[in-house]
Amino acid sequence: MVRFNKLNLALWVFAFPAAYIWSLFLLQYYVAGDQVHYRAFYEVINSASLKEALLLARGYVDAGEPVTIFILWLGSSFSFPKDQYISFFNAILVMQVILLLRKYKAGFVVILLFLSNYYLIVLMTGAERLKFAYIFLLMSVLLNSNMSRLFFFAAPLAHFQSLVFAPSLLLSKFYEEVRAFLKKGFFSRRFLFFLFSVTVIFVFFLAIFFPSLASKALAYASADRSPLVILNLLVLTVVALLASRNWKRMLVVLLPFYPLVLILGGERVNMVAITLSLWVLMTENRLRHPLVLLMLLYFSFKSFSFVRNILLFGNGFA
Repeated sequence: MVRFNKLNLALWVFAFPAAYIWSLFLLQYYVAGDQVHYRAFYEVINSASLKEALLLARGYVDAGEPVTIFILWLGSSFSFPKDQYISFFNAILVMQVILLLRKYKAGFVVILLFLSNYYLIVLMTGAERLKFAYIFLLMSVLLNSNMSRLFFFAAPLAHFQSLVFAPSLLLSKFYEEVRAFLKKGFFSRRFLFFLFSVTVIFVFFLAIFFPSLASKALAYASADRSPLVILNLLVLTVVALLASRNWKRMLVVLLPFYPLVLILGGERVNMVAITLSLWVLMTENRLRHPLVLLMLLYFSFKSFSFVRNILLFGNGFA
């Protein structure tokens, strides 16, 4: 669990406002693309009930995730300006990243590379709902208590895409169980009970949100996709395997992403794959490996063109 010592307090005093101002600067220019619909949605739910907001979300932003809709509805109901309201959560996201990297003694250079990372800026600007899922997932990692499980299971309710994390996270957590099964041919009772519990929760979740999940899955699966979308994942796999202290575990973590990237596309799946591989490397204290630093440097350079597009066209993906 992260402890609030003097240095962490200083980070909140100085880094939090800096992240808030940086977010506010970016968001005032990010007015095109999906943000057209999110801004319109935020305005229209100002006088709506929560039930009405849940219905309006389908039409405005094609969303069915109740946690994110509730967060946006709450801000709009109190008439908080959208950019200022979202910047508050962006600053929390940035602080979570800093605190997590400090927890694993990542070093100043690595922290700077993470803060300038393309995907972090995407979360702060274009990925409105996914941002909240990441906030919940990071909170579940930073807290060592029963609350961490609550945040973990709340993440899919903020964005269904966070379900893509599940197979690899489970394989990473129970890697020793998987290895024992391959050797002995059976799982422990503890693992079987956990697997049963997760299955029950997943079926319950699926029963409630099946229409939204099915429509999104069909939309992604129906898109024409070249096998070349797997190329970025292959490069990531090579870097991660060479950098990891346990390449077999890393391979097990990354394997589920190969069928997923062919079904859902590289844009969404690669982000999750990179997040998880960096998480594993962080726990192994391998973020300062030359290949990992080179990859982080690439994503920092990639963020420049994204920010440039925001300033010029109002949309980072333009």
